[in-house]
Amino acid sequence: MLIVVEGCDGTGKTTFVNLLADLIRTRMPTQDLRVLHYGPPKRHPLEEYELDLEWYRPGQDVHLIIDRLHWGEVIYGPIYRGKDGLGIAGFRHVELFLQARGGVLVHCNPSEGIVRRNLTTRGENYLKSQDVKRVLDEYLDLHAKALMTTVHFNVLPDKFDAEETLRLAMHWDDLYTPLAPFKTYIGGHRPKYLLLGERRNHPTEQQHEAAFVPYSVTSGRFLLEAMTMDILQDAGIANACEEDVSRLWKVLERPKIVALGKAAAIECANAKVPFSAVPHPQYIRRFHHGQQSEYGRLIQRVLTEVPGDYLTWPKREVETV
Repeated sequence: MLIVVEGCDGTGKTTFVNLLADLIRTRMPTQDLRVLHYGPPKRHPLEEYELDLEWYRPGQDVHLIIDRLHWGEVIYGPIYRGKDGLGIAGFRHVELFLQARGGVLVHCNPSEGIVRRNLTTRGENYLKSQDVKRVLDEYLDLHAKALMTTVHFNVLPDKFDAEETLRLAMHWDDLYTPLAPFKTYIGGHRPKYLLLGERRNHPTEQQHEAAFVPYSVTSGRFLLEAMTMDILQDAGIANACEEDVSRLWKVLERPKIVALGKAAAIECANAKVPFSAVPHPQYIRRFHHGQQSEYGRLIQRVLTEVPGDYLTWPKREVETV
């Protein structure tokens, strides 16, 4: 199981992590439990939040409880460190990455009064008093943008909440176990849509197994910034040249496929799966950078309205967008 516990300082995260850990040790004493604590990233956030967790797969009898992860960077980064090292593309990718591993995210969100009381009692001063309401509101805003399964507690979570969370995490671990062999895949266990790229080419991206890791000036960042939430919340992403496309498509229960680029289209044709095709995002990023929004709308239309072959850009795409 993989459980990420998020929330601002003073929301009871660590207490809840300890409750979950004690519960798992009691119920599953012979299995491997690891509790990880993350603070401000010391390396690139995509390395800390993904590269360090690539070894984990659902169905291994290894259980991870993570005390804060990527949400804190998106919120605390701009306030106290001058920038958000993930950006919208990075946040979306980490969410899809964790989702493919059966991750469940717990959002602890008690009242502002409880948070202030806890901070005062503990003598903590990282979260400044004048920022408490803003940070709580921003966590709620981020919750609305989450792509992975999220449990939301408006009070300090207790033992009963830990038991309910554990039941959900065990169920999700079972659901996502069939995805464990697909190393480049990110997304849900039953997406409506499957976007298939080609292979990892950018040097920083090659450190990772997952498809389209969105470092700066990469096709992954361009793609994930172009995509609309309507599509992303129902989408999975993988690399066609690095996976058994036919097997992945069947395990995902036959979603609609869009091949991103000619090489991906060839792999889909060889796998004998139904697909539509659009240019690879790297091509659009390099030669038609100003048409990022149009590219995102094209993918949406091909998936939902006008499937077909749209590999020639820009003439045919611009006419149909």
